Amino acid sequence: MKHIILSLAVLLGICCWSMPQVAMADDTPSTETTGKKKKKEKKPRSVAQAFKNITFFTAEEPAAAADEAAEAEDDKKKKDAITPNKKAKFYIYLSSASWCGPCKALMPKVAAQYKAMQKKKVEVILISCDRTIEEGRQYLQHYKADFCGVMAGEAADKELPGYKAASSIPYAIVVDKKGKVITAGNGASIFADWKNICK
Repeated sequence: MKHIILSLAVLLGICCWSMPQVAMADDTPSTETTGKKKKKEKKPRSVAQAFKNITFFTAEEPAAAADEAAEAEDDKKKKDAITPNKKAKFYIYLSSASWCGPCKALMPKVAAQYKAMQKKKVEVILISCDRTIEEGRQYLQHYKADFCGVMAGEAADKELPGYKAASSIPYAIVVDKKGKVITAGNGASIFADWKNICK
């Protein structure tokens, strides 16, 4: 008797296993039945598109405003004006700080090359590793650097496509206008070879 029960159990198991699987009814309508398309994945933002979410600073001191309304208008104009070149083909994120010896040795060379870089549609963005915006601004002022800066940290980490925080400085990351990383490494090496890198 045990053999018959065991045989029936095995036979039943084989029958159930070989049956086609039937999906349970679901309350949520599928995209096939409703004809709706799945939402497209968001395309990655270009570097220029990221600028609207970033507060940049330059070597220039912010202008003092007479009253709150003028200050708000000033801030709006400044936010529009103080951005790196949105039409650049390449962007170099330079992580640097005023307290770093190798950074201070590199900065005069970067500032001197910047005009030539602009002509080739290469934009430099200082990622300041100083403690405050004012220190970053003074750093740019000291070397007469005409490019924009942004403080290292959450804004740069979240907003700048292709940017990754550096473990040592000076560190440079070269990205194309879509934010694709071309190369990254020691800042002095990158700026010594920028003409070959940014072709």
